[in-house]
Amino acid sequence: MKHIAKALALLSLMGGTAYAQQHLAGSDTMAGLSRRIITALSLDPTLVYDGGGSGLGWTATCHARTTGQTINPSSRGQNQADIDCGHLPENDVEWTLNPVAKDGVNVIVNDQGNGDLVNIKVTDVGNLFQCRYTSWTQVPGSTNPNPAHRYARDGNSGTTDVFTNRTQGRDDTGTLVPFPSLPSGDENYWEERYPCVIAIHGDGATIQLGIITANDPQAVAYAGDPALMTGNHGLCVSDDITQDPPGDPVCASIQAIEDGSYWYNRTLYINNVHGYQIDPTFGPTGDQLTLLNAVTDANSCDFLAPLIAAENFYPAPRCYNP
Repeated sequence: MKHIAKALALLSLMGGTAYAQQHLAGSDTMAGLSRRIITALSLDPTLVYDGGGSGLGWTATCHARTTGQTINPSSRGQNQADIDCGHLPENDVEWTLNPVAKDGVNVIVNDQGNGDLVNIKVTDVGNLFQCRYTSWTQVPGSTNPNPAHRYARDGNSGTTDVFTNRTQGRDDTGTLVPFPSLPSGDENYWEERYPCVIAIHGDGATIQLGIITANDPQAVAYAGDPALMTGNHGLCVSDDITQDPPGDPVCASIQAIEDGSYWYNRTLYINNVHGYQIDPTFGPTGDQLTLLNAVTDANSCDFLAPLIAAENFYPAPRCYNP
């Protein structure tokens, strides 16, 4: 047995980095797509997608020189905190943002509890998640007589960043009430500000939100397209923030996502770092470069099309041919 153990150890050493795994943090919304890409490229032995939230991916790639992670799937663009982090001398990186798909942040409700609810105004969404509304009876169009149960992604999530940036409530005087800004790395955003909201943390949260809303008749959540499933449905959204009277409700469809008319449309990225000033040659190599090339080269639209469709996403603008 000792000889076998020694032989296995020797083979492992001889393999060098062939069996070394790089764990990638990034968007949970994009977890399914990212894993499909890795599998399609036969990179499973060496690349492991942990997800966890876009914020974790931005942090990991900001410190790419020590973490080794040079690409990050993200459901949001970079913010000033990301830029500032990358420009620190010890990090010395910037990002190239590479759009790979589009989707919508859906406002999701249960089919049984809110089967007759189809449309919702942005400020009614805001009032639900700012704890101003306590019951479904306060939401126009809902016939559910029960309290509302609110579920959300955590503060590391790019989905939460998009949602809080584009949603406002309205107080009793009619004044719009924005959500507080989402500080980088503030995982407990909801717990610290809106105790009526239950946040779902970590890898797999998007699917968990889908399961919760499909089974809780009083539920409302926001999440990317992978959360839509039997037992729940996404609502069409009416803009009453920039339009008075409110605009017509717009549902999440390929046309509305691609032309930007759906309120919560967004772009999904697989970004890559490159050296900023001190070492401009720094960037992805090996398997991470292989993945990056596959989603950005001249054949990337054809490569991505079936993988995107399997996740119920929509093509990136460069790949969309109406």
